[in-house]
Amino acid sequence: MVITLILAGIIFLYGGSIAAIYLFQKTIIFQPRRLRKDHEFVFENQFSEHFIPTFDHQSLNALHFKSPESPKGLVVYFHGNAANLNRWGRYSIDFTRKQFDVLMIDYRGFGKSTGTPTEQGLFEDAECTLKWARANLDTKYEKLIFYGRSLGAAIATELATKYSPDLLILETPFDSIRGAFRKALFPLVFPLSFKFKLENNRLLPEVKCKVVIITGTRDKITPLSSARRLIPFLKENDKFIIIPKGGHRNLRKFGLFHLKLAEALNDQLHPLKKLSKEI
Repeated sequence: MVITLILAGIIFLYGGSIAAIYLFQKTIIFQPRRLRKDHEFVFENQFSEHFIPTFDHQSLNALHFKSPESPKGLVVYFHGNAANLNRWGRYSIDFTRKQFDVLMIDYRGFGKSTGTPTEQGLFEDAECTLKWARANLDTKYEKLIFYGRSLGAAIATELATKYSPDLLILETPFDSIRGAFRKALFPLVFPLSFKFKLENNRLLPEVKCKVVIITGTRDKITPLSSARRLIPFLKENDKFIIIPKGGHRNLRKFGLFHLKLAEALNDQLHPLKKLSKEI
């Protein structure tokens, strides 16, 4: 009788946990922070603020950061699953110091952007951002680079399947959101049906441009093992870069990260030079 009750309790807790994770997937995946419309951004590099209309009449807050020198190209940056541009904007200097302009958006429901985040909505936000940039930015850039960090990697990759840039850079990506959950909570969520896909492993084979993946050995959010599962989908000229001791939020603290980032960005200025996998 006691064993039966214990087993029943385990099954009940397991089933309840499965149900809770399924019901609250959206809250777990998307962790935005809102900003007042009159919030004034302060960053050390030059920028301008814009609002981008979407197909479904939402408004996306965007920041366009300018290189102090004549830009070599434009980086369209898709950030992670939390916070807003007040946090992510400080990463723009990693590119402007390397002579690239940067366009960042807050997804719907983040910061000053209106709406509520959904997978399809985020994909559409990215597409609207690119179309807006082509129509409204004064500078006509010779090189276009999509950069996706963590959750943003799936958004950048999906956009790259439709509008091929010169380069796609993925920082701390996962193979799929299901794979990321499975790694973090295995075996709890193994049988769980996911509302959200966010599948880099499905999208990468459709990407025609060069791809550079940068990840760390100590990433506990999207671990190296998850990023490694993307290696089979890389092309001959693509590159997989590992930062020893790098975590999910601190890659930019490593000199090797900036060295490899600069190499990847500047490689696009020399089309005959090939990238090679680094595993």
